[in-house]
Amino acid sequence: MYDVIIIGGSYAGLAAALQLVRARRRVLILDGGQRRNRFASHSHGFLGQDGQPPGAIAAKGKAEVLAYPTVTWKDALAAEAVRTPDGFVVRAGGDEFRGKRLILATGVVDELPAVPGLEERWGKRVFFCPDWAAWPSWPPVRSPRASPYSSRNGPDPAKRRSS
Repeated sequence: MYDVIIIGGSYAGLAAALQLVRARRRVLILDGGQRRNRFASHSHGFLGQDGQPPGAIAAKGKAEVLAYPTVTWKDALAAEAVRTPDGFVVRAGGDEFRGKRLILATGVVDELPAVPGLEERWGKRVFFCPDWAAWPSWPPVRSPRASPYSSRNGPDPAKRRSS
């Protein structure tokens, strides 16, 4: 039996796992390989990783966690998790795993509307997170402050009307 089963092996799951394995807990990470940012070419606004490809960030995190002897990684989607008197049973990839605790680090799934051209532009010219993935790739904006539509800074105070 594992001390903790983590469903989701991207950034949140890896961060949780790292703290647990450093405390010598037996941890199982189940990951389906479906990171939300897998379509973006580079990450921005992630301390220590600015400009890096998301896959490289995840691979580095995975390598750091797997360096500890108390972690097990399985490439599989969790199909079911059931509470039992002594913890949880998780079914994934045709196998059954038991753990005392369960962490759900599954992230978010984007369900794209049926808009022509959207799917092939997703993560390249259309972004779910303009601060994290898109900027500075938005032409012609040169910086977040250069646009009166910047979500971070609001409209330019000089352009406001007095009432």
